[in-house]
Amino acid sequence: MNDSNKIIEEYISKLFEVQRARENQPLTEQELKEIALDAGMSEEDWQAAQEVYLDHIERAEGFLKYKNWSDAIQEYKQALRIKPNDTQALASIAYAYKMRWQEKSQNEDRDHALVFARQCLQASPQNSQALIIVSELSKEKIATKTSQVSSSSQRTILIIVAASIILLLAAIIFVQTGADQDEYRENQDYTLPNLSQEPTTNTPDALPQGMQFEVSSNTRLSVKELASEFKKLFGNRTSHHANCSFENTGENAIKRLKIEVTWFDNKGTRIIQRDFNIVPENGKPLAPGHAKEYTIKQSFPQGKTQENFRYYLIKIRKIQ
Repeated sequence: MNDSNKIIEEYISKLFEVQRARENQPLTEQELKEIALDAGMSEEDWQAAQEVYLDHIERAEGFLKYKNWSDAIQEYKQALRIKPNDTQALASIAYAYKMRWQEKSQNEDRDHALVFARQCLQASPQNSQALIIVSELSKEKIATKTSQVSSSSQRTILIIVAASIILLLAAIIFVQTGADQDEYRENQDYTLPNLSQEPTTNTPDALPQGMQFEVSSNTRLSVKELASEFKKLFGNRTSHHANCSFENTGENAIKRLKIEVTWFDNKGTRIIQRDFNIVPENGKPLAPGHAKEYTIKQSFPQGKTQENFRYYLIKIRKIQ
């Protein structure tokens, strides 16, 4: 284990101790940061840990999109190690457990969904997703218990009837020979969606380099890269920081600007993709002729480094 991993594991260990002492009462963002700094993290380490957290969240959301509940759950668990009271992660992992329970009918998944949803409500009592999950699954649990009691009574009656029939059949079989028996076998297979991406046939010489901006006929935006650098994160991971300028070249103010950024490797294969709100809803509009600087930060998956990187592509997702 390298020094970075030791630091973050020390933070997680100290965080666990503090939570246990406080009887798992929700910790604020500032309290989490104080615990991290006390565990030996620097300010830069803390920011890097937040990027790792976001990576887990984004992968989890991608798995949810393709109904890959199991992998989504694992990613949310890793995110919650860093930020254990994050309501987004708590509500989403509860949802993933609920959906897996509906598919596989494993009661432990339903119980986990209730635990995480209730933990979310401790931090955010009005979280609508958590409230819905607790309400639905609590009713389902009561209905299941009632059904189990009813089924138990029915089974007792069926056993008595079956015993009587067996005695009657035994008497018939005693004077007759032969019996037929049918066997029934039910196989249930669940195949996870194939999320792998086939590499493109592009050769390195044919690929662009650095920042690329996809311009459309109605684009009223100019994008320039001001600076680009790569940083080392925990677990030998790499983060790319690109400082870009977004200029409004139109005649009207831009009240909302959301972009999609995709990073590509030397073979033209996508490394990772993420959305960024350059001008958020209800934020300060970008006036005509004015530019806004924004630093795009994204850490790469384990094993992908600066040497693998070739270019990144910026597309407009929403502009108003």
